[in-house]
Amino acid sequence: MGFGGGMRTRRIGARALLATALAAFCAPLARADPISFVDLLSRPRPAPTRRIAYGPSPLQFGQMWSPGGQGLHPVVVMIHGGCCWTACRGWS
Repeated sequence: MGFGGGMRTRRIGARALLATALAAFCAPLARADPISFVDLLSRPRPAPTRRIAYGPSPLQFGQMWSPGGQGLHPVVVMIHGGCCWTACRGWS
């Protein structure tokens, strides 16, 4: 190795140690107990910005939440194949 090779190795080792310590600290924070669909629906959430029908039935629709303002925004597309009828009662 040339001059400074040992310092580079130490820096990489220190970064790896820091990343490992950060991951070990954050891992318990990221864990959550599973919840039921009914519990999920009972949580507060913003109203969708659009409701898009894809069929003639009132239950055939998609919901879209759009951020305000201009710019590039992260996107999440979630397609769900349906739900238990008892969990969806009260939807209009």
